[in-house]
Amino acid sequence: MGAAGLIGAAMAQTLGLGSDVQATIVTLDREWATTLAQELREHHLPTLTPASPARWREHFDGDRANCVIFDLDHGSDGAFDAIALLKTQSEHTMVVAAASAPSIKVVVNAMRAGAIDFVNKRHPVREAREQICQAAAQARRQESATVENNAHRERIEALSAREREVLRLLAAGLATKQIAHRMELSPRTVEMFRRRIRTRLGANSIAEAVSIWLGHRAEPDLRMVA
Repeated sequence: MGAAGLIGAAMAQTLGLGSDVQATIVTLDREWATTLAQELREHHLPTLTPASPARWREHFDGDRANCVIFDLDHGSDGAFDAIALLKTQSEHTMVVAAASAPSIKVVVNAMRAGAIDFVNKRHPVREAREQICQAAAQARRQESATVENNAHRERIEALSAREREVLRLLAAGLATKQIAHRMELSPRTVEMFRRRIRTRLGANSIAEAVSIWLGHRAEPDLRMVA
């Protein structure tokens, strides 16, 4: 990102939500950065604008939800590579590109690189803030989904072999009596497994448990069982 940098003082606030999102403004435009950062902070979005252009990544936490605003006015073609690299390095990051008079080519290249929105710096800063806050909300939802998915995978991995087999057969469409016959168990034992599966997966119903299994199972085989 050579020519692009961050201007201003670093500041972080708590969003007061389940997990906070940090905005990072990558620009050499001091006036725009200051105005935008103030607007974002007034709307409870923690915003970083470190002073050193070459060391902005030191303030970047790749393990949290991030919204990075890249100002392309002072960048080069390498800015698009930087956006693409950032997207591959951090699954929690949403990138918003910015420019004063962006051409269609610049906008298209930024979106192809991985930016989810484009801010025109000549528009009122309120509009930019609204776009960036939407991107931050998306980053927060993505982070929450990642946390939830990891929790589901851990719960599935914690199931016993028999619980996993019962769940696999439920997902394949078998009823309790069919599962009992196939596994040489009593229907009451299968019902006990069903209750334990719901509890261990944190599901409100066996249908929800099956849905969790289908979304996070390791086994690829989902053929319907006659």
